[in-house]
Amino acid sequence: MMARDIFDENSYAMPRIMLMCVLVMSILPAVHAQERNVIEDIMHFLGVDSPQDLDEYEMERLSEFHSAPVKLNRTSESVLRATGLFSQYQLAVLSDYKARHGAVMSLAELAELDGFGQDFVSKLAPFIFIDQEGALDGQQSSFRNDLHLRTCYKMNSDGHYGSYAVKYRLQSDGRCQFSLSCSRPYDIKMWYPSIYSTSFLWRFRGERGSIVFGDFNARFGQGLALWNNIFVTALTSPDSFMKKPSGISPVWSYTGSSSLTGIAADVRAGPWSVCVMAAFPGLKAAFTTHEKMKFMPAVNVSWYGRSGHAAITNVATFPAMASLTDIDVRTSLDCAFCINGINVFGEMVYGWNDSMLSAVAGSRFRTGERHDMAVLLKHLHNDQTMLAASGTWMTGERKHTCNWSVETSYYPISKDIDDSCSAQLKSVLAWRMTFSRYFHMKVRLNERVRTWGRPFRTDVRTDLSYDHGEFAANLRLNFVSCSRVAFLAYVEAEYERDRISFHLRQGVFYVDEWDDRIYVYEHDVPGAFNAPAMYGRGVWTSAVVRTRLTQDMRLYLRASYTGYPFMSQKNKKPGKAELKFQMQYRF
Repeated sequence: MMARDIFDENSYAMPRIMLMCVLVMSILPAVHAQERNVIEDIMHFLGVDSPQDLDEYEMERLSEFHSAPVKLNRTSESVLRATGLFSQYQLAVLSDYKARHGAVMSLAELAELDGFGQDFVSKLAPFIFIDQEGALDGQQSSFRNDLHLRTCYKMNSDGHYGSYAVKYRLQSDGRCQFSLSCSRPYDIKMWYPSIYSTSFLWRFRGERGSIVFGDFNARFGQGLALWNNIFVTALTSPDSFMKKPSGISPVWSYTGSSSLTGIAADVRAGPWSVCVMAAFPGLKAAFTTHEKMKFMPAVNVSWYGRSGHAAITNVATFPAMASLTDIDVRTSLDCAFCINGINVFGEMVYGWNDSMLSAVAGSRFRTGERHDMAVLLKHLHNDQTMLAASGTWMTGERKHTCNWSVETSYYPISKDIDDSCSAQLKSVLAWRMTFSRYFHMKVRLNERVRTWGRPFRTDVRTDLSYDHGEFAANLRLNFVSCSRVAFLAYVEAEYERDRISFHLRQGVFYVDEWDDRIYVYEHDVPGAFNAPAMYGRGVWTSAVVRTRLTQDMRLYLRASYTGYPFMSQKNKKPGKAELKFQMQYRF
């Protein structure tokens, strides 16, 4: 059967194939898979109300912590800082408490510490493990191997395509770590991988520092001067305003597309930390596309205290065969402190070659027993000036929770040829209502007004959910008004028990204009971020099956099909189907 015949609107071959794959996987033995709320836990921790607002790498990184939680008591302070889960004030309080009273024995005990609280601990709980006190990681003998294999198959009217990805990591004694990942996307004709990353990490004894070779992350301050990966693009709640710098850390990602390549090291002495790095942006592309490589050295000096931290960072970028005028040198000052329960943070960056100043400053504070707020002011030299505010309010019984945010931006350089400048206003209101132990509803209203293009865009989304132990279901209705009126709806169900975990979604969309496109997050295999833009008039079906054959081996299968039976013959779009299989093995 040819691909064009499979995707004829009168053919049901692909849905039958997908159903057979699901039934085959459903008979595999499995133990209870506590993965239903992975996405919800990540959103809750980062303070966003839509998966589309997350970054692909951040989703993959936190999903790893979700499957292998961080050991709170046996992990050193420097390693906890590198996770990006804690602020420096929280780390200082935790370190002081463990030095005085020993290990933290429960989440309730952790919530009593200054700077934590019940609300934050409830968000943090899925990513940490309250272990018994013992030797710190890095002082005990242990070896651990993690192997992830993924293969994908896609078919549409143009033909069929395949891709694969591999991740491997070896950790020895908690001090040494080697990681390797590679992948071959659909659009590559050769069989060998075109995307790869590797890194080697060594931690010195006695908390003196660490060194990384290969691909690494570098995150300092609030991201103005040196932050190789940006996450949480939407400021929808107070939790999303302040970033938590994590310094340098190795990369273990399927793509590693945003990582830096080179060498980095940090050395610590008392409250001081010095990090130096030499990165080579474009190094990998230089071997395949002959892109010109750059040289980027940087140094960061940080001071860590009881109430927060302050740091200075200097970054230089040397393009290939560049003159002195082409060298980009930036220096930043950043700080973050917690003063009487009020968090204040900021960063200021000066560009020496263009004499431009950029700055960001913000604060998070409590305005009442049940209301938190955050404010942020950002100025990016000749690009943007932004002022944002957000708040969270909840009732005492948590039957009602409301997040609101307002963000206004001014652009001195016009985004439209008819104007001298541009401006934009975005507002989000998300209200979650709990009707009973099993039923709750969430309403999200997003309004955008701007001076260029389509000036108004209104997005209204409603989710009605049911969760009763082994079974959960959700109904979504989404309306968008921009160029015209667009509509999307889906119903999904998930079933979990000791032998199986199964997720099924069926949806329909009616979107005639590209400006009205609706993004929707799709459940996928771990490490795959899937948020397609729905456009046209069609339907889609997706199914995800998760099994755990043994305590150390997990299998995942995802099958999906998208068709456009409601479009006219003139504007007909071809359908597409995809099948993914992934194995995770730890030994």
